[in-house]
Amino acid sequence: MKIFDNRTTLIMAALFLVVMRTPAATFTNLYNFSALSATDTNQDGSGPLADLVASGSVLYGTAADGGTNNDGVVFALGLVPTFNIQLVNKAVVLSWSDPSLSLYAAPTLTSVFTNIPSATSPYTNAITGEQQYFQVH
Repeated sequence: MKIFDNRTTLIMAALFLVVMRTPAATFTNLYNFSALSATDTNQDGSGPLADLVASGSVLYGTAADGGTNNDGVVFALGLVPTFNIQLVNKAVVLSWSDPSLSLYAAPTLTSVFTNIPSATSPYTNAITGEQQYFQVH
């Protein structure tokens, strides 16, 4: 989560919860905001002030309180998990930001992708044999 703390900007966020409606009519906690300190400050804000605004894969919002001077914050919350691929020596290191996602592999893009049950991020795959394609979901 990115925080934009500025006395001249608008201000919002929830103390502990931002939710998003999913197709199953349930709510998912996207981020837990930190508690205010004894001086009513924190890094990510407190006190919802307005609706969230979506732009691409980012939600923007404001909080009336919190921030470094208790002047509130404008925050950005990315919704898309990241997936990174690195070449390290003779291996490919795959990493992803959401630990609830699983890694899948297939020999071609049109093949069935199968789960790699023991894979956790970061996952190192030695470069041997045939090519492989990877995805997370």
